[in-house]
Order: sequence, then structure tokens, then C-alpha cells
Amino acid sequence: MMSARPAALRAILDEHDLRRWMLTDLVIIDDTIVGGFSHPQTLSPPRLRRPALALTPFLNEQLHWLDHRGTSSAIAEAAQRWPDTPPATQQAASRGSTWLHMSVCALEYQSLAELIGRPAAAEELAQHQIYSWIYSQILAGPSWFADYLDRHNLRPPRQPPVPRRCFGENS
Repeated sequence: MMSARPAALRAILDEHDLRRWMLTDLVIIDDTIVGGFSHPQTLSPPRLRRPALALTPFLNEQLHWLDHRGTSSAIAEAAQRWPDTPPATQQAASRGSTWLHMSVCALEYQSLAELIGRPAAAEELAQHQIYSWIYSQILAGPSWFADYLDRHNLRPPRQPPVPRRCFGENS
């Protein structure tokens, strides 16, 4: 019998056509971490308690694999707009990571809204403890964030990519 953790991940893959977001085809479930990592994509079991909750970290970590030339300029704009970020309990581990996640989480919101609808996407992200400050910014100004992503030519994937794999830090 499959445990609930992989079952929630499998349920989102069965329910949604996520091929456009499958930038890596390897997902590791690790009991020893908190949250998730993108390279290689690693998710902690608490993030997989239910399908809707599993969908958001899956998308977030996959979106880190996008090759966007506008990421650096988006980070610079985020740093200028939000020079003083809240404590790490409400955002990413560092200011730099928070500024990066402003675009990653905005792409996550757009992707989630496309998959489950804007009201359900907003409701889901409003519940999250991880990146709660970032999500609150996005949910308070979704049109500003849509323009922000457009200014930096950042978009959710439009077609399925050839998935890549990462093994270890130097991959």
C-alpha cells in the first residue's frame, strides 16, 4: 500500500496535466528536510499531506528550473521595492532568496490559478506558512505582479520541456 505522501503527489499528477511544469522528472521525498529544494527537487512529507498542498511546492520547485534571462532584473526590482524584508519565519531564508521568490512565487500563483482557478489558488496560498509574506504581497496585488513578471519576460512554461535531472550540488 502506498503511503499518503507519495499518494498526494501521484494524485496531483493524475488530476492535472503538469507536463508543461515538469522541468525535472526526478522528485525525492525526504523525511529529514523542512520545506523543499529545487536541485534536485526534494519535498518534505508535511508538504504532501493533501493534493492541493502538494501541488504548490511541486510547482514552486519546478519553476526554479526555468531558464529566464529576466530573473536577475526581477531580483533587482524586488530588492529596490522591498529593501527590508520581514523575518525568515515569514519569507525565504535570506533577503536574496526572498527577492528571487517574489518572481518564483508569482509564477507559482499564475500557474496554480491556471490549473485550479484564481479563487482556489488564492485560498490555497493564503494558508501557507512558508513564504507567507511573499504570498500576501502577491495576493494583495496580483495585477501588479502580472505586470512585474511581464516587465522581466517571466512566464510559466508554455509547452512541455525536455525534463532535466540534477544529482548533487555540481550537476
